[in-house]
Amino acid sequence: MALARIAVHHKDANKKHSILNDLKTKIATPGNEVQASLALGELGKLLDLSTVANILNTVSALFKAPDESIRIAASISIGNISVGNPDFFLSKVFSLMDAAESSQKYLFLNTIREIIINNPKSLQQFIDKLLPLLIEQSKNQDEQIRSIVAENLGRLFIHYAVHMNSVLENSFRSPSALERATITKAFKYSSTKECNGHDLGYFTEYLIKMIGDADITVRRYALESLTAITHVHPEAVRNDSEAMQANALQMTRIDPSLIKEVDLGPFKHKIDDGIPIRKAAYALIDTMVERLPERMNSPMVTEVAIRGLEDTAEECMIQSLTLIHRMAAFAPIFVITQIEALIDSFNKQFTKNIGIVGTNDKAKNVMRSIIRVVEQLHRTPEIEGVTKFADFFKEKILDIPAAKDIFQNIATTAQRAVYSEHY
Repeated sequence: MALARIAVHHKDANKKHSILNDLKTKIATPGNEVQASLALGELGKLLDLSTVANILNTVSALFKAPDESIRIAASISIGNISVGNPDFFLSKVFSLMDAAESSQKYLFLNTIREIIINNPKSLQQFIDKLLPLLIEQSKNQDEQIRSIVAENLGRLFIHYAVHMNSVLENSFRSPSALERATITKAFKYSSTKECNGHDLGYFTEYLIKMIGDADITVRRYALESLTAITHVHPEAVRNDSEAMQANALQMTRIDPSLIKEVDLGPFKHKIDDGIPIRKAAYALIDTMVERLPERMNSPMVTEVAIRGLEDTAEECMIQSLTLIHRMAAFAPIFVITQIEALIDSFNKQFTKNIGIVGTNDKAKNVMRSIIRVVEQLHRTPEIEGVTKFADFFKEKILDIPAAKDIFQNIATTAQRAVYSEHY
């Protein structure tokens, strides 16, 4: 990398040529292939290397290297070299891709990613050739490859939505769960300020439908993509927010069919495959409360969040507490209306965790999240006179040193945040 920077800024053309030749030599030297390939790519991103004879063939030869890290570095390098002069290199890159063995085609996914990140507009004339490759690889058994495909499709959608609509629609209907999951995940990468909200809104209905997909990975990706869209482009999901909210709330329930028991000999262990789905569902609801508060069924959201305190997974319980905290700030009256159930759940967690907060990180996370909600309610005018809360606050916060310390730290941080907002 240092050689690439030196070459770019060096005024002596001969010296630049010498550095370039040195990198080409190192590419063919065992042990130096990865570093030299990446350095050459960085150089090509900043300087036009179209006059260097056989530059693409030299680097692409590494696609046959036995070491996967070398192959990946070479594919990234070609992408960056292409950025330096896309008019010259891109047609050659796609010719290489067409001629490549089927086992090597996935390497071009890294090449394409580098081009999309640095110069997406340069791909316009190749989009019809590129999409079939991406769709083909969206069914690849390798999760890492599918992730790169999702990223590439998502980033391309920002600039080429019109060209991609029919292709994506077909993929949402694909019998392949891997393809459906990859396409669904792609919209996480489309959810940027650069993307047109109307383009994203066109696929909201498809993504909501994917929440009920038979495949649990598709469900999770649908929830995560909708969360990303809602955060950046809430207007894109506004018209479908009622259906989105209903589906997300349903996904917070524990699904017994997703819990399997594994026999480990002396004991049995339960594995809950539904945890990532529930966690993603809580995150989507929380984002909707933040970005589309007027569209939310606040009593129902609060009820579901409090029910989440009984979730057997710590990460889901923490997410439900995050949601309760937001509701306590946004619509405290609905939290106070259900204060009996909330305090009963808090008491259970205190009994279970307060004595071990000093030695158990899980207990500390749970107690801190609960006390964060308590602190928010404590400075809410509507809570005044609520006996159930007042008794809990005295017995469990003020009278227990460990809880009181956590409360005071949270309160101090909250006061600083309020002060900074006003000043």
